[in-house]
Amino acid sequence: MRSKLFFTPVIIFLMITSLMAQSEPVGDAKEAKDLKEAGDVFKYREIVVKDKKEQSGVVTLLTDEELKRSNKYDLVGLINETVPSFHTGFNRIMGYGIANSNPGKMSLRGMGISSWGPTTGFPMLVDGIDTGAPIFSHAMPGALNIKNIERVEVYHSPQPVLFGDTAMAGAVNVITRRRKTEGTETKISGSYGSYNTTDDYVQHSGKFGIMDYGVSYNFQKSDGHRKEDVGGTEVTSAFQGQSGSGRFGFELGKHFYAGVSGYGYKEKTNDPGPDDRSVAVSGLEVFDITRGGGSVSLHNSFKIMEGFAQVYGNQGKHVITRPDTNAITFRSTDKIHGGKLQETLKPFDGSRITGGAEYKRYGGEIDGGSKLMDEEFVTEKSGYGLAEQKIFKVLILSGGARYTSNSEYGGYTAYQGGIIVNPHESTKLHANAAKGFTFPGLRYRFNPVGPSIDINADLKPETSLVYEAGIEQTFIETLVFDVTGYKIYSQDKIVISKGKWTNSESDINYKGAEATVKYSYKKTAGLNAGYSFIDTAYYNLGQKYVLNYVPKHKALAGVWVYLHHVYAGLNGEYVRDIWHDYTNEKKLDDFLVLNAKLAYDFLDHFQAFLNLNNITDKKYITYRRGDTAAGGYSMPGFNVLGDLTVTFYHCL
Repeated sequence: MRSKLFFTPVIIFLMITSLMAQSEPVGDAKEAKDLKEAGDVFKYREIVVKDKKEQSGVVTLLTDEELKRSNKYDLVGLINETVPSFHTGFNRIMGYGIANSNPGKMSLRGMGISSWGPTTGFPMLVDGIDTGAPIFSHAMPGALNIKNIERVEVYHSPQPVLFGDTAMAGAVNVITRRRKTEGTETKISGSYGSYNTTDDYVQHSGKFGIMDYGVSYNFQKSDGHRKEDVGGTEVTSAFQGQSGSGRFGFELGKHFYAGVSGYGYKEKTNDPGPDDRSVAVSGLEVFDITRGGGSVSLHNSFKIMEGFAQVYGNQGKHVITRPDTNAITFRSTDKIHGGKLQETLKPFDGSRITGGAEYKRYGGEIDGGSKLMDEEFVTEKSGYGLAEQKIFKVLILSGGARYTSNSEYGGYTAYQGGIIVNPHESTKLHANAAKGFTFPGLRYRFNPVGPSIDINADLKPETSLVYEAGIEQTFIETLVFDVTGYKIYSQDKIVISKGKWTNSESDINYKGAEATVKYSYKKTAGLNAGYSFIDTAYYNLGQKYVLNYVPKHKALAGVWVYLHHVYAGLNGEYVRDIWHDYTNEKKLDDFLVLNAKLAYDFLDHFQAFLNLNNITDKKYITYRRGDTAAGGYSMPGFNVLGDLTVTFYHCL
């Protein structure tokens, strides 16, 4: 009701103003034409972005067109259905079903498991802002609605030089929308579906001369897919959240651009406990999360040089309450702030030299009836350099290093090197190697995450050595096949042993491979598929283990058609062999989930779509609490969500 009261006057106002102004649809082709005719158009980069064919590691670039085809509402779900070596139990809008952590156990190539896992999460940046929650040692991407995203870069290769110590599995870099042509754009969408779910969104952006701006607001609410009567008390998996973002920038002559951006969100989620819990209602908890961040940046762009200077910050508050007693069982505050300076020189044809420096301070405190963690802060200072050189159009060499000084652990150096060989214009051979480290997160040293798991103030940083090699082959212009194999060697891995976090006494070495194929025909039809194999078996103290919540097999496939303003798409995800306990005695059931999307563009300004999720009504879970066969959290069965979006353009 709240969301509808908000959107009704907004819709009326925008419809009136649109009639007063001369509006016209602006598609990709027209925007490109406008940019071409604008003459000297300022270009800048939030983070150095390279063409995939010139990247020694494995990179998935998700463009605006691919974002529109997705039937996901959130960044995490989008990556999960696109990158085979990425896995999560996250289910954003349809109720809880996400384990006992907001990101839902994200992993990339077996690294970066969030809640209760043996590794620290990988970096997720939004316009250069670190979205991590240092208390929990992983990112908190809950605020990111894909409707406000221009491009997503998923690096599923080690990137310790550009992205820092937690990027040994890769990194995610998100660029939000920025209007590049004169005029304004306003987009309004309203969604409704199963479980009384609503997802409403409004976005407005504009550009006038040297100035551009953009604001957005998103409201989500769901009664949840679980509604039970337990001992006379109603237990639900209800969810409610709202988020907003904004950016403002202006050009300073032909070579400089200054920008300010920020975001914030607040969400409340019910954790009803596992499906097979006892009749006691004491397991119900309510998660109340508030987070926000922002940055100020100055970008430069010259013929042989481009870069940026940026100051950023991110902070949050997390409260867990027992509704039966109104008692606060957990409360934390955390923050990150820092600054980056990065410059890329192009002194010769085919050469790039990137150098930079970064300062970051992060920490927080926890209480829950009693003090669980006093305010703790860690400071990191880094300097890095990366050089790339193309030789005779068939060979690209790259290498670099990053030195980081940590206030708790001292100084460490990470290295990275790569090679690309193009024996034919349709063939790319690539290899990459990196040696880096990951500092123990605050949760391992100060935060008692469970009654049976003790903290350890004497932990050492993890050290990782990663090798990978692969081939990318283009058979016809739009049919591209890529396969990559890799091995990961880890020392001092943080694991649970004898009731506490500890560095593994044995090396943890595992291997994997991933393959993708993508094809499109004249933007009217396409298909994509991917497969990931990760064998995370390792030995510790003579006993064999497998990293939990990392699927040994994961397969993705999708097909879509777009004809006469009608879009139809079908995609599926198959997951097999996930251990959910630390002793490797119990597995989750394998599952195959199919989703479909139907969309229709009409009257130049309108788009309607219908998402059909889990169309086979598959019963499955992605998380079990504890090491028992009980304690499962069921995911939603068949559900639908309908959406109507209206877009107004005013071009000057």
